[in-house]
Amino acid sequence: MKINQLLNQTVNQKSLMSIHFLDLSLNNFIDQLTNFINLIFAGNGLYICVKNNFGYIIDKIKSVNYSNLDLFNINQETTWKSNCPKPSLKILNEIIQICKYVCDKSKNEILINLYYNIKSQNYTLEIARQKIDGASVEYSYESKYENSENYIRYLQLHSHNTMSANFSSIDNEDESHNILCFYGVIGKINSETEIFNFDHKFRIWSGQRFIPVKLKDIFDISFLDNYKLQNSYIKKLNKIIEESDQEKYEKIHKNVMESLWF
Repeated sequence: MKINQLLNQTVNQKSLMSIHFLDLSLNNFIDQLTNFINLIFAGNGLYICVKNNFGYIIDKIKSVNYSNLDLFNINQETTWKSNCPKPSLKILNEIIQICKYVCDKSKNEILINLYYNIKSQNYTLEIARQKIDGASVEYSYESKYENSENYIRYLQLHSHNTMSANFSSIDNEDESHNILCFYGVIGKINSETEIFNFDHKFRIWSGQRFIPVKLKDIFDISFLDNYKLQNSYIKKLNKIIEESDQEKYEKIHKNVMESLWF
């Protein structure tokens, strides 16, 4: 009896974590996974994979040395993919305005969930039922989103009012070993805060550690990445840089010569 058949009968059907051997290409392999947490033996190591409707993340277990020439390799130590399209900057601006309103009115934190509706293919911002203060949030989930097959929790975000955007030890406890989605925190909020002048951090839980992700991984800011400077701008900027560097060099050279002379 093959070992994968044995595992399927004795372990995978009874355990919260299923065990698999990467004996086909990764994309086809991922489609076959049905468990939330999966242990993957690959040609170049042992990996943990977390998967749900949101997507998946695969992360190498570095503390275990393993190799198998009969199995496929996984090219990256950590790789993830979301099944949801990136929401627009309009939604990000709404999130900022919500956090800003609460901060201006009470100096407290606030927690927001962003859900993707599979049927309508739209996003819904949901302000959870919660008790808030300046350092923490106690909240409960809305069952019509969390328990529905039509909704995918895409992002859970909370504010740190005027403080820096850093994840606390309480955040680490709340957001680990939990549903697969993006987690975020925004901070340094004040009455002047706008879409691009706030502090922020985002991450995703891999099943064993938090992986940092960028703002552009979560929200659609592709127009910024695709923008290229006009040649006329480039020529002018290059000239300014070259002339400034030359002037700086001449000043340094002059100061050195004067110091030698005296």
